[in-house]
Amino acid sequence: MRLNALLPLGLSLAIHRFVGKALYRLLPKLRRLVHRNLEICFPELDTAAVEALAKRHFEALAMSIAECAAGWFGPERADRFDVVGVEHVSIGTDQSASRGLLPSYDGFTLVVNAMLRGGFTPADTAKIVGDNYLRLFAAAGN
Repeated sequence: MRLNALLPLGLSLAIHRFVGKALYRLLPKLRRLVHRNLEICFPELDTAAVEALAKRHFEALAMSIAECAAGWFGPERADRFDVVGVEHVSIGTDQSASRGLLPSYDGFTLVVNAMLRGGFTPADTAKIVGDNYLRLFAAAGN
């Protein structure tokens, strides 16, 4: 994983997407399990939609390795937000509607940990992971 973190994130994600596609083909038993779980969870989906979702699952699962490597071992990135300021950055909450930063919310603490290790103060981290969203949401309601 440490070697993975040395690659540019876009390249690492592309490599892992390819690995996910390969695993989809190379692991028929796991592929059948994923298909069956999707059929149970989403009975309204036709066979083609289940197949597409299963492929995306394998890709996202493999890509999560690249994301974790970047978060755990990647270079510090606190300087990315100097142009606008942390008061104007927030992590979205629409993950259930579209592919988000993480495959699930289970890894959200990894994001917080990576931000703190990367040089963000606890106060700035709190703004980015929720306080800014709450402030914007409250202002929009008034």
